[in-house]
This record gives sequence, C-alpha cells and structure tokens, in this order.
Amino acid sequence: MNKKLRSFIIIFLFIITVSPAILHAQATRVWVSEYGDNANPCSRTAPCRTFAGAITKVAAGGEISVLDHGEFGALSITKSIIISGDGVLAGITTTGNGISINGNNIAVTLRNLSLLFTGTGNTASGINYINGSTVTIENCTIQNFPTGIKAGLSADGLLTVKNTNVRSTFQGSVGISVNTSAGLIKANIDRAELNDSIGVVASGNSVAVVSNSIISHCFVGIQAQNNGVASLQNCILNINDVAISVKDAESVVRLSNGSFFDNTTVLRGAGKVFSAGNNCFAGSPFNLLMPLYIVEQQ
Repeated sequence: MNKKLRSFIIIFLFIITVSPAILHAQATRVWVSEYGDNANPCSRTAPCRTFAGAITKVAAGGEISVLDHGEFGALSITKSIIISGDGVLAGITTTGNGISINGNNIAVTLRNLSLLFTGTGNTASGINYINGSTVTIENCTIQNFPTGIKAGLSADGLLTVKNTNVRSTFQGSVGISVNTSAGLIKANIDRAELNDSIGVVASGNSVAVVSNSIISHCFVGIQAQNNGVASLQNCILNINDVAISVKDAESVVRLSNGSFFDNTTVLRGAGKVFSAGNNCFAGSPFNLLMPLYIVEQQ
C-alpha cells in the first residue's frame, strides 16, 4: 500500500469516527426524556435522560427541550442556553442547588420548570445566578428552597422573572434575592407570586422593579438594604407581618398603585419610602412606623 493511499484511509477512518460526536456537540436543539439515556445523541428520536447530559451536547445559544413529564436533575450552566419544559412537567428535585449559572457574558433562559428542594441545609438556591449577562426565568415554580432565586454577582447583571411562583415553608427563606459587589444588577419581576419568610430582598447596588405581583403570608414582603432600591407598581402585599422594610438610610423603596391589605406593619426601617400618592392601605391595626414621602405624579 503506498503512502498516499494509507494516509487517505487513516484520515477517512478518523472522520467517520469523530464526526458524529462533533455533530452532536454542535446541535442547536437537543431533547431530554424520562425514557432517555445520556449515551444517546440527545436527538428527538434518541433523547438524553438528564439536563446535565444534554448540556454537553448542545451548542452555545442552543435549546434543551423536554419531551415528556419527568425529573431531569440539577444542572450547572456555563454557556448561553435555553431550557424549555413547555407543555410538560419538567422537574428538578434536589437536596442542593437546582440550577447554577456561572459564565462570562452568557444569556440563559429557563422556561416552564418545576424545582423542588428536599434537603435540610440552609444554603441551597433553586436558581443560583452567580455570573452572566442576562438570566430570564419564565413560568416556573420554585418550592421549599432556602432561597428561591438568588442573584449574587460581582459585576453588572440583568435578572428577569415572569409568571413565576416562589414559595417555601423553610424558616428564614427568601423568595428572590439580588445583589452585586461591583457594578449594578437590575431585576425585573413581573406577575410573580411570592410566599416566603422574605419575599424580595434588594441589596448591594441592586435595583429591583416588581410589578403586577402578589406577595403574601411573609414575615417581610419587600426588603431594601445596603444601598438597594426596590420599586413596586401594581402589586398586592397582604397578610404579611411587615409589608415593606427599608433597613438603612442608603436604601430606597418606591410605591405606585399598590394595595396593602391586612399587614401587621406596613412600613418599617431607617431608609426612605416614596409614594406616587395612589396606593391603598387598609386593614392594618398599627400605624406606619416610618414617614411616607409623597412625590408628584408627572
């Protein structure tokens, strides 16, 4: 056999051996199923079993889709990705973090997922946003975690939460927590339902805008601290021990068109609360414990 023919055969064998793995790694859409196997290529006809198995075979910016009801395991995300459980019960039951997000300049979207904590520790988060450009959470249910959604960054970031329920019976639980040690993190929370020890905490150079949401049966509904800003519009805060807590002079809460019903205390703290003058307060047996600044509507 001459050298050219032998070289050709070697190259050909290398291509047919390696190319399937390359193709699978570069897929823009992969699938998981209760009946899948992580040894599969994660195609629709040969799906993977877990999110962790599927993410190794999807290209950055691609999507993991769920074929049927099932539990698909906790996941660490380091690249841009969409995970979609549209139309099925796409579950993650865990004793630790449900989903961790940690990648430079990545964009992550999580849709229609159900996360459940069954552990005993007090440090786990349903979704733990450590690093990344943007994280979007839509139509998700996050239950019984010490922290439902945690955005604890060291740089700029953007968190968007839509149509999502966060609830926990865990003592000291926080529904959504946002802060950054450098830069600014912005959180847009719309049409959420929160039932935790503390509903939303905005701290450490964060701006949290909460709209069209219901926050109830919490020890504290909204808490701003350590230079945090929280703006509420069209929200209902009812049957909380404290509806609004502004813990320090550097923190601010803004209120517009809110309904505050049957809270033990409406406002508490050392910071400032600005109202558009169109809020409704009713059913609270105690007076406000801090001044409410009325700002003129434009």
